[in-house]
Amino acid sequence: MSKHRSPKIEDFAYNYLQSHYSATYTGATIKVQHHVKTTADAELDGLLLFNTVDNTPFCAAVVTASSDRLAHLLTHYKKNGLSKFRYLTTAIVFLATAFLLYNRVHWGVAAGVSVFAALVTFVLHSIAEKNQLKKKLAAIVENFSLFPANEQWLGISISSLTFRNNDLAQQLVTICRQKGIGILTVGQRAKVVLMQEPRAVKSTRGNYLVQYVLPAEPETKSDSEKKRPGSNLKVA
Repeated sequence: MSKHRSPKIEDFAYNYLQSHYSATYTGATIKVQHHVKTTADAELDGLLLFNTVDNTPFCAAVVTASSDRLAHLLTHYKKNGLSKFRYLTTAIVFLATAFLLYNRVHWGVAAGVSVFAALVTFVLHSIAEKNQLKKKLAAIVENFSLFPANEQWLGISISSLTFRNNDLAQQLVTICRQKGIGILTVGQRAKVVLMQEPRAVKSTRGNYLVQYVLPAEPETKSDSEKKRPGSNLKVA
C-alpha cells in the first residue's frame, strides 16, 4: 500500500496565483514557466508572466525549493523551542564555577556566583541559538535577490497554524515583509493560505523579463506572408 503523499506547495501555488492575478488584472492571459534560468544562470522554480492593462510586461517569481528546509526549521521550533543543549552548558558552568570557588570563598558566595554564572550562560546560549536560527532564515530569503521580478513569492509546504505563537515563524514573516516578499502555505488539508502579500516593484531596466532565459514563442505567419501555391514558379 502506497504511503499518503503530503500536499506540496509547488502543486498548488501556480493555480492559486493564476486565479489571484486573474482577479487583479481582469482579462490578462497568465502564462506559467517552470524551472526558468536567469541570465546569471540561477534557476528559479517558477515564473508567472502576463501583460497588464497598459500592455506592460509583468512577472512574478515563485520560490519553493526552500520549502522542506523552512518547514523543518519552523515545525521543530514550534514543537521543541530551542535545543536542550543549553541546559547541559548551564550545568557545566554551574559545576565548574562551584568547583573553582570551593574552599576559596564562603559557601554562600560560591553558590550565589555559581547560580549567577549559570543564568548568564543560559541566557547567552539562548540568544546565540536564536540569532543562529535567524541567520539561517535570512540566508534562505537572501536567495530571492537572484530572481528579480515585479512580485516575489515564497511557497512553503506547512500548516498556517505553525505560524501561531511561533517566534521563529514571525521572524520569517518580518524578514519577508522587509524585502517585499509574499508568503503562501499549504498544509495537510491541501488548502492554500495567503500569509502575506508581496510588495510590487517596477524594474529600472524596462522590465524584468530581460533577466530571464525564456523559451522562444512559436512563430506565426499571417495569411499575407504565407506563400501561395505556385508562387515559387518562374515564368519563362
